[in-house]
Amino acid sequence: MKRKWVLWLVVVLVGGAFAFTPATFAQQKEQMKEKRDQMKEEMKEKREEMQEKMKAKRQEMEAKHRRWHEKMNAEHEKMHAGMKEMMGEMKEKREEMKEKMKEKREEMKEKAKKKAE
Repeated sequence: MKRKWVLWLVVVLVGGAFAFTPATFAQQKEQMKEKRDQMKEEMKEKREEMQEKMKAKRQEMEAKHRRWHEKMNAEHEKMHAGMKEMMGEMKEKREEMKEKMKEKREEMKEKAKKKAE
């Protein structure tokens, strides 16, 4: 009788070990699945956050680029206006020079006529 009791105890312990191992394995598998799902969710959130940061940075760069173009266009227009003004002044000076040359030619012709007379 004493031996049967020990045998039953061994059988119960061995059976419990076999029954406990698959349950533990299933529990560990479930925990790993939950952890993997959690990591996937975190990665998805990080990816979305990075995309938002990149989008904000892209918009900032586009705005900076637009401001730079506006500045360059303003400088170009200012330079173009200055060149137009300078061209107008040069044209006036050229006209003045033409008139002076014309007057000098007329004076020379008059002097030549006076000498010829």
